[in-house]
Amino acid sequence: MKSLKSAVLSNFDQPWMPVFVLLLFFGLFVSVVWWVMRKDSKTYYDKVEQLPLQDLEEIKQVEGEQND
Repeated sequence: MKSLKSAVLSNFDQPWMPVFVLLLFFGLFVSVVWWVMRKDSKTYYDKVEQLPLQDLEEIKQVEGEQND
């Protein structure tokens, strides 16, 4: 009796699909890393890292600057 995995793989006639999905997720990974490491992100992360140390009024002021 065939296992479920071998039964599914025996009917799988699209060998390009795993390569496509691998490239898709690799591209997504590289995009996310690039988005996080941009120079513009530095100022945002500097503001956000100070939020736990600020008062509520200062937090509202920073959020208002981001919405502008």
